Amino acid sequence: VQGSSATAASSSAKALSSSAKKGPVQRKRKTVYRMRNFKSARMAERHGDALGAHARGHSLAAVRKLEQVANDAPTAPQVYSSLGMVYESLLSDSRTKSKNGNEEEVTIKSIEKQLELAKKAYGSYHVAALLCKKDFSLWVRAGDTAKEIADLYTEIMVFPDTVSDEREELRGEKKKWMEEARKDYLAADNQRPPGIDVPAKLAAVHMELGNLSEALVILTDLKNRAAAPGEAHSEFEKSFKAWLLYADLMLRIGHECIQWNNENQENSNYMFRRWLRKWSDSFDWKERRLQALVQALEAAAGTRSCES
Repeated sequence: VQGSSATAASSSAKALSSSAKKGPVQRKRKTVYRMRNFKSARMAERHGDALGAHARGHSLAAVRKLEQVANDAPTAPQVYSSLGMVYESLLSDSRTKSKNGNEEEVTIKSIEKQLELAKKAYGSYHVAALLCKKDFSLWVRAGDTAKEIADLYTEIMVFPDTVSDEREELRGEKKKWMEEARKDYLAADNQRPPGIDVPAKLAAVHMELGNLSEALVILTDLKNRAAAPGEAHSEFEKSFKAWLLYADLMLRIGHECIQWNNENQENSNYMFRRWLRKWSDSFDWKERRLQALVQALEAAAGTRSCES
């Protein structure tokens, strides 16, 4: 027994001495998710050359160079992010040129070209986001581009030469891209980004899709957030755009409540229909909308929006 206890004591002493040599126990550092660098310096140089070509105004040459880099480094998310940025720049240039066209045919062609560029930009941002899922900004860029595609389909629908069958098809395409924007904004919001911009964008897309109860939950949570330490007002209270979005939501909910009470409800969202069944008679949407508009005016006081 004495021998075994002596052996245990010696082993524990060795463990203590070894831990003392290693020093204090290091805490595991929190992982920071960033886009990975290139493994090859040559590949990084080629990527820099492509960005340099874009900075000099040679966007098409930059696209060709970035595509070559993407073929050689298909898992590097920064390549696809740069591709999306270049396509977005080409889209902006196309928009500027289309404003100078007065003929309807030219405008339709320009919108079709913008659709092609916007879809390429979306594909690039979406691939980059899938390769670097913890970077919420990539998901936001993908969502912004998807929403822009949906808006372009809306522009095509308003042309008088568009027949009813084409409008139905375009309306379906618009809804599909709004759903893509919702998924991308949701993926970004799941990363708990700072500020209220991402959840506000998610709420706006829900409103466009008719998911008013989901939008109400998001905006109510944002409105009820406490202010940061040392701040008198929360970010929502200081944002007139957020208050205007909330006022718009109240107006839409009020319309749906009136339609429901008149037995003329066409909203197909199951969760919102359940909400209407319970709250359509008692929800004070008029008072809430008026308060939101007053808060928007107070938040906008002193900003450029009030300068005229």
